Order: sequence, then structure tokens, then C-alpha cells
Amino acid sequence: MPSRPLIWLFKEPSRDERFARAFESSGFDARYIPVLRTELIEPPDSVPPVDGVVVTSARAVEAIKDWHLLGELKSLRWFSVGPATAARLEELGIPVHDGHSGTAAALARMIVDAGVLRVLFLAGDPHRDELPVHLREARVDVVTEIVYRTNPGPLILPADGLLPDWAVFFSPRGVSIVMEETDIDWDQVALAAVGLTTASSMRAMGLEPRAVAESPTPTALLTAILSAEWN
Repeated sequence: MPSRPLIWLFKEPSRDERFARAFESSGFDARYIPVLRTELIEPPDSVPPVDGVVVTSARAVEAIKDWHLLGELKSLRWFSVGPATAARLEELGIPVHDGHSGTAAALARMIVDAGVLRVLFLAGDPHRDELPVHLREARVDVVTEIVYRTNPGPLILPADGLLPDWAVFFSPRGVSIVMEETDIDWDQVALAAVGLTTASSMRAMGLEPRAVAESPTPTALLTAILSAEWN
């Protein structure tokens, strides 16, 4: 048996492996298990006139970092959900109008309050329509540009056959894929969700998360799991 608590992270390793590092430094044995493969889409030759840009995932930032259009878009107002995506944008020299809104509804209110009338939504395929719906209800025109696609797996579990002490899910789609492709008795594993939407998807599939991170950051996830272990 491993001497340290074993935790599976159902996601692609980030470029700096920040989630694994956070858990390793706290005494866990952390292992990434990718469930989705990202395919970048060829950039468009041009985009319609807009006065704002919305990015809701770090994957979308990676997809646009080499765009020839990026220079002319930088002068617009940029919006994002969550500090991780905001930090990636700022690395590209793009100041983010609101990087900590947390939810699509809050971000939509911020965009409306900023007086933006037409936004370019840089999205993945598939993506949630919650933000565009909120914006259109507020009479903000939304131009959606698909910049990446996510495709399943293949899902490859560690060969040692050990069940983890913790398993972390990062997206509703990830939950579906893992449930479809594994026959693990999840009652033997403490489960964690990154975000309320993922937690709701888990509950819909009969899984009860013991910990739910308030934001998609290593610190928030580690805090949620350590708090659950103490209680």
C-alpha cells in the first residue's frame, strides 16, 4: 500500500503541473489521468466587429495565443471566468476586465454593466450555452467562434491496480466518460468536484462528492479536500 494518500486527478496535466505540485507538497501521491483530448481549430481569417471578447477556459487561451488576429483584438475589453483563465490571458499581455466573477451569470452582469453591446465568445466544442443565453437576454449580441474541440480519451488507469484515496472530477463531461469507461466501486473512494456544476453532474449519476472546490484552482481544491478530511 502507498505510504501517502493516493489522489487521481481526472484532467490533462497543466503545463506547470500545478495541481499535482500542490498535492505533492501536502503529502499526497498525485496522478493525472486525462479523460479528454484537445484539438485546436484553424483560426479564422477575420472576425466581425465587436467591442469585447469573452474567454471561459484556459484551453481557449492556449488555442488563440498564436493567432495573427490577436494583436488587433488586444485593444478590446476582455472578460473571463476564474483566476486561472485570467492569469493565462495576462501572460499574453491582455488585461482582463473581470477575472474573478466565478459564474456565467455574474460575468454576464459585469459585461452588461461595462456597456459592451457585442462580444466575441471564444469557445470550445462542446460548450455550455449559459453565458450566451444570459447575454442575449440582456440584449448583448454574441458572436461565437469555436477555437478548440475536446474528444474522449483514451482513458487509461494506472497499471498498479490500486484504488485511490481520492478522485477529483473537473468537468461534467469528464464525469460521464469515467462512469462509462470504468467499473470501479466508487463507494470505496472519496470523491471531489471542481465547481458546483461538476458536483451536480456527479450527484445526477449517483455519486456524492465529499469535497467541492469553490474555484478551479489548486489552492481551492486542496483546501476543500483537506477540510473534508479534518471533518
